[in-house]
Amino acid sequence: MNLPGLRRRPLLTFASGTHRSAAASQKTEVRVLYDDRNLYIGIHAFDSEPSRINARELVRDAGFSNDDKIEILLDTYHDKRNAFRFVVNPLGTQQDALITDEGRDVNLSWDSPWLSSGHIDQTGWTVEIAIPLTTLRFKQGEDTWDSTSRAPFAAKTKRACGRVGAILWA
Repeated sequence: MNLPGLRRRPLLTFASGTHRSAAASQKTEVRVLYDDRNLYIGIHAFDSEPSRINARELVRDAGFSNDDKIEILLDTYHDKRNAFRFVVNPLGTQQDALITDEGRDVNLSWDSPWLSSGHIDQTGWTVEIAIPLTTLRFKQGEDTWDSTSRAPFAAKTKRACGRVGAILWA
């Protein structure tokens, strides 16, 4: 994600976190960028055993029950009640949902236009995401969104990035 003219957020690196109370075993890097049209998220999930990365699903809105995946939750109203969910596997296959009522209602039939790509290499796997800002509802002038990025890995160990924290808009 080396595009000119983008406003950049610092690189966020996670070397620890939890997934079902197990310590994270691999490092994950997250980069968040934006311009006047899109929010860009780049994630590299390091894996010491890339041959064990599980990526089979090619159908949009699949359950990804066995695939490794990255899950991004954007709470654009900063109310901890509602969120937009974007999920991508190492092949770039997408799933999205609208979460409302403090997580009690997950609308998997919500489909927004967004782009994703993914690839596996000798260090792990990378996902790049572009979400049009017109897809996201938010208060005009609001400069803080909550976000959470989770990366559960189905290989030998489980891990999660945990809370990325608030995305601050400048």
